[in-house]
Amino acid sequence: MRPNLRPFVLAVALLGAAPVLHADAGATNVDCQNALSFCEDLHFPFDQGHFDGCLWFSFTVPPGTDVTLTASSLGGKFRLVGPQDPAAPCLGIPVSACAGQFQDQIVVHIPPQLGVQPSVYFITVTYSSGQGQDVDIDVLSGLACEAGIPTNIDCDTAIPFCDDLIFAYDEVWADSNQGCLWFSFTLSELTDVEIDITSTGSKIYIYPPLDPEERCPPCGSEGALLSGQNMVHLEDELGAGVYYVAVSVSNGAQSPIDIDVIEGLACDPVGGGGDPTNVDCDSAIPLCSDLIFPYDEDWAAHYQNCLWFSFTLPEATDVDMTITSAGSKIYLHPDSPGERCPPCGSEGAIVYGQNTLHIHQQLPPGLYYVGVMVDVGTESPIQIDIVGGVECLPCDDCIPPFELEEGQSYILSTWVHVPGLPGTTLTFTTPKVIIESPPGTFLTSFIPEGPIIDGWQRMEDEFTTPPGYSGLKVLLTVSSDAAYYDDVRLFPKDGSMKCYVYDPVDLRFVAELDERHYATFYEYDSEGKLARVKKETERGIMTIQESRNNSSKLSGQ
Repeated sequence: MRPNLRPFVLAVALLGAAPVLHADAGATNVDCQNALSFCEDLHFPFDQGHFDGCLWFSFTVPPGTDVTLTASSLGGKFRLVGPQDPAAPCLGIPVSACAGQFQDQIVVHIPPQLGVQPSVYFITVTYSSGQGQDVDIDVLSGLACEAGIPTNIDCDTAIPFCDDLIFAYDEVWADSNQGCLWFSFTLSELTDVEIDITSTGSKIYIYPPLDPEERCPPCGSEGALLSGQNMVHLEDELGAGVYYVAVSVSNGAQSPIDIDVIEGLACDPVGGGGDPTNVDCDSAIPLCSDLIFPYDEDWAAHYQNCLWFSFTLPEATDVDMTITSAGSKIYLHPDSPGERCPPCGSEGAIVYGQNTLHIHQQLPPGLYYVGVMVDVGTESPIQIDIVGGVECLPCDDCIPPFELEEGQSYILSTWVHVPGLPGTTLTFTTPKVIIESPPGTFLTSFIPEGPIIDGWQRMEDEFTTPPGYSGLKVLLTVSSDAAYYDDVRLFPKDGSMKCYVYDPVDLRFVAELDERHYATFYEYDSEGKLARVKKETERGIMTIQESRNNSSKLSGQ
């Protein structure tokens, strides 16, 4: 069945894993000038001794490139900075660049930009009280490292693995590489480990954990725990620590590096597979229109605090708002100068209630927080209905609102599903879209056309606004029984439109609707890594990409 793709608009930012970097004398990427550049997945270990302040990462976006990536680190606060001129990328960076906006994770989507020059972007992450976890950056699309040269050319950039891994041979890097390619795995305790590593024509070395004074082992048998030609079979009881695998690839062998994990390693899931991010006031979801926040038993089962929402009043305003969540306690708090966040409770609250909170009063200008303590087991969403007083504030840097113009042609497109029909149905006959302009005056109508794809059929038509245009009304109708409409969009005939969909709970990029209104779906594994890409076509939904990414969480380094 075609997933429901309600667009969820966010400022962006989040990341995943691959090359690992260590610092023997503290992290060096502590300012813009020393930002750690990446063009593929990156894993950066957290260490309280590595830094004091802000960590910087950078990436370069070529013109006309559509980039999507995520960054995550539990305990960290992320911010996206840019675009910056590649000739002077640190020029004009504001002081606020290290003032994090997104707690624990950030999802970044940068649509194609016009021009001929690339743009440089920075991602910063800060921690409070020195507490945090490793930084994982997942590049989902748009970035590529030049010329196929590998980045894991020493132990500082070793690729961590916790599951089977195949590293493809590439004659471009094989001809230029004069040392080892590096990989690593981590054990948290004494463990029985069995791993096979194969690469025809290559020398393979496995090294024990490093001494604190050591930076990297030599690319050879000296100090190796195990070594061999073509293949190494490791079967042993190993203590806790980070172990390194080095492979010296023979030119011309054209054999991939195949790592087969038989026993002892396991990938730890990241997050709860749907944990909310608005767990304190710093990451509160801003309100300026109605909102439904879905209940998810996965996070509700272990979550013991408030979920937070916020709104801002530029002046004294009569606010009329209703917040409903069956079984939940709901609190309205003012922003308190000098305090980081209000308490999750009635202390200091303006009003509070059980199940439903109706705010109907004049409030002075300022920032306000709504905290909702969700009751486990009720399976009730948080529904926020704004009747009056809270509006979306104007934004000088935002895209202007879309308004229809008199005598111009537009395209209205949607998808429709009629339940209960046999699989042999060739077209839906009961749904109809009616357009009125002005409202109450019939302008045009259209019905579904084209193939039915996994139970959904597209409806699309062109119309021209009449002389004296003063408004438009779109009616989604069905002549009998029921019909479900999804992904309604309206755009100029001479334009094109692409839509991006983010999960409202974990903020992952889950779908993209192209110019023809066909979807590409992105599915993730338990670690939050991209596992599968599916494409909606006239022949149905096809899997076009499936991959397995492996990473380990380094601890005690």
